[in-house]
Amino acid sequence: MLNFEVIFITAFQEYALQAIKFAALDYLLKPIKVSEVEDALEKVKRSKKGRLNELASILKDYVKNNDNAFSKIVIPVNDGYNVIDLKDIIYCEAFDSYTKIQLINNVSHLISKSLKEYEEMLSDKGFYRVHKSFLINIHHIVKIIKGLGTAVIMSDQKNIPISSRKRTSSLLSSKG
Repeated sequence: MLNFEVIFITAFQEYALQAIKFAALDYLLKPIKVSEVEDALEKVKRSKKGRLNELASILKDYVKNNDNAFSKIVIPVNDGYNVIDLKDIIYCEAFDSYTKIQLINNVSHLISKSLKEYEEMLSDKGFYRVHKSFLINIHHIVKIIKGLGTAVIMSDQKNIPISSRKRTSSLLSSKG
């Protein structure tokens, strides 16, 4: 697939129809103004971003429709999207309407999605909501601390509290 956009720049208005037929991104008629060129370049940027969003959407659809093969998620980052292996996620932590995804090797990402969205996506994939602010990957639990300060210790040594509502859950009885 070719990775470029076409912007026609001409002094002849009659080529506009041809430009449309060739799927030109824009058509500038001479004499051109700086603002028109800037607008055309902005369209190029939006077009490229649109293709990245399309790729992410395709990956998300694949993951959603191939539940058995679902072992990765796609998360937005500054320069595009990262495809993350679920086994590399230690926990997700809520920060207002954002979620911090903590990965192995001390890597984390702050995503503008709520923890609830990740809970809905990952709850049947070995992730468990132990607290209003934490969704953990049960494969990364190292220890469960029972008693008054019930918590879990994760593989990165993070101590994550377990809410009083979750203390009697099957998570504690199956691990303890």
